[in-house]
Amino acid sequence: AVNGNPESRGYGMVTDRYNVDTGALGAASIASIGFGLASLIAGIENDWIDYQEGYERALGTMNTLSSINRTHGFFYHFLNMNNGGRDGYSEVSIIDTALLIAGCLTAGEYFGGEVKAIATFLAESVEWDWYYHWDRMCFYMGYQPESGFSGYWEGYAEQLIMYVLAAGSTDYSVGKEAYTHMKTLSQKRQYGS
Repeated sequence: AVNGNPESRGYGMVTDRYNVDTGALGAASIASIGFGLASLIAGIENDWIDYQEGYERALGTMNTLSSINRTHGFFYHFLNMNNGGRDGYSEVSIIDTALLIAGCLTAGEYFGGEVKAIATFLAESVEWDWYYHWDRMCFYMGYQPESGFSGYWEGYAEQLIMYVLAAGSTDYSVGKEAYTHMKTLSQKRQYGS
């Protein structure tokens, strides 16, 4: 479900979970918003919504995102569906921010103009090097404002997108070496039989 009320401070928030038995909505997830932005394109290309409606949804969502409280450019993992504020004690999430930024950039390329300008601003404001452990040559797993960084992304999984976005960052790059190191670590591990 999505907050489709253009008057709401949480316009464009996409719920992370939906209880099919009770109809209860969970909090919004920043990654879900990224997937939602990318899905607008599929909706337009399949004639499920028209271009103008998709553009207005994308622009409204981008405006909401640009007004949300961030930490060094990173977003909280879970957000309040109605106002876009931090939900509970949600962490500042690097992977979910990366998935959001991928959706923003996809929508920006498709729609251009103001949508692209905001998507570019959001992408360029993420301080990847702040979330990076330079000695271990990997990203931290999570950050809580109340307790700091914890865990590390040391293997190959969904975080590949973080390394690609961070390597290409204009002002906050961690360089190609970070990606190469992550790839090398991943090739040395085996899973299952």
